[in-house]
Amino acid sequence: MFISFIFLTGNLCQVNINECESSPCLNKGTCVDGVASFTCLCELPYSGPTCAEVLTPCSPNPCANHADCIHTPDYMGYQCKCPPGWQGQEILYSNIASHCQLCNRDVNECISNPCKNRGTCTNTLGGFVCSCRAGYTGLTCETDINDCLPNPCLSGGSCTDGVNSYHCSCLPGFTGLRCALEIDECHSSPCKNGGTCTDYVNSYTCTCMPGFTGIHFNECDSQPCLNGGICQDALDSFRCSCPKGYTGNRCQVHILKNTLEMSCLGLQSLQANKANKFSIQSLSCLCRHQLIGAGACLNAIMEDAVAKRMPHSSVNVLMAGLAVTVTFLDSRVKQLLAKEVF
Repeated sequence: MFISFIFLTGNLCQVNINECESSPCLNKGTCVDGVASFTCLCELPYSGPTCAEVLTPCSPNPCANHADCIHTPDYMGYQCKCPPGWQGQEILYSNIASHCQLCNRDVNECISNPCKNRGTCTNTLGGFVCSCRAGYTGLTCETDINDCLPNPCLSGGSCTDGVNSYHCSCLPGFTGLRCALEIDECHSSPCKNGGTCTDYVNSYTCTCMPGFTGIHFNECDSQPCLNGGICQDALDSFRCSCPKGYTGNRCQVHILKNTLEMSCLGLQSLQANKANKFSIQSLSCLCRHQLIGAGACLNAIMEDAVAKRMPHSSVNVLMAGLAVTVTFLDSRVKQLLAKEVF
């Protein structure tokens, strides 16, 4: 009777058949022969009886919300790298991972106050949204909007940016928020004597009536009147209306009360047997020898001193800030006129 086993050979069935001889292990697996069997030692990531299976803990991707799946070194588990805005357990092993979805918990990014410049934060799934105040933009409201782009200033004006605002520096001759208005130099009626004004940018011309010529400038522009005097423009000149207590063509002379009330010493009275007093209203006295005028209130001693020393028909004398013109007729002092010197 002949009995034979497929895993033994030889006359006496003493020889073990080498099952590894046919190289049953795939993917560089190492074969270990056994009695009527073999074992494959697989290289990662291969597995199975013949190393034909691939260990794929990340296929399909067990991580939620597009997280990256990274297998563990032994290919027995995986790690989820969560994207910004999501969190959750990161490392799981195959024995507990089959029903778990990782990175599935939303992070409230607004807790860290990411919005700048007092922007308002709204949390969303996996992110946040900033509602910016007027004048700011960007993901976190970090950028100041340049209100000067494009340049809002007209007529060559230069723009300076602010927060949700701008300022235009206008060229001469223009005004307004955006320098859109041309200044009308004719508005002040600079042309005198019926002349016609023609406005230009930052200038004007006058078309004069017959008998007149020239370009008139407003002499009051330089504010020549002092001490609160009011300037009245005139042709090639000006006139100052002075407040009480001041006089002069520029209101530069302060009238002292004691000086205004001094007597007309030795002078003929306006009324008989009464003191000769200076008149504040008329600034004049009627004096001996018919001396008349504002200078008549000078010390009357000058009356004889001047009269005795006049070699000509008139003489100018500077006295107490007054230019005094003394005129006489037939060797008699007839009139004294005075005006202030400035």
